[in-house]
Amino acid sequence: MRERQDSQSLFGAKANSLSELSSVIADLHVDEDQAPVSPETFRKAWQFILALPDDLPNPTFGIDPDGEISMTWHVARARIFSVSISASERIAYAWMDGSNNGHGVDRFRTPVLPAMLASALRTIVANDPITTLRVA
Repeated sequence: MRERQDSQSLFGAKANSLSELSSVIADLHVDEDQAPVSPETFRKAWQFILALPDDLPNPTFGIDPDGEISMTWHVARARIFSVSISASERIAYAWMDGSNNGHGVDRFRTPVLPAMLASALRTIVANDPITTLRVA
């Protein structure tokens, strides 16, 4: 695994995601309205990124006020998938695909993504772009 992570050609996208996650956390301003990210939450997010399928695009990262880490894939205006990672094994996720939407909570035990979460993520993020026909 270490050799794979050291190879930019094999691990480039994930290395970029891990670097971006570290940067977002380093830039976090903690105050009475923003809790810090715990080391365990950071570790869980790191493991989640490593478990993602290699062919998915990188998510955008955010830090929720309670210190949880959010990862969001904006595929199109009406096609979004988001997960929220905390120090626990439980990962909350939600998606929108046009007028369809849903959410769930699953347990994440490394090194494999939960089947329902992985299926929903792949359905929203890895599908062909939505082709919209508008008649004026």
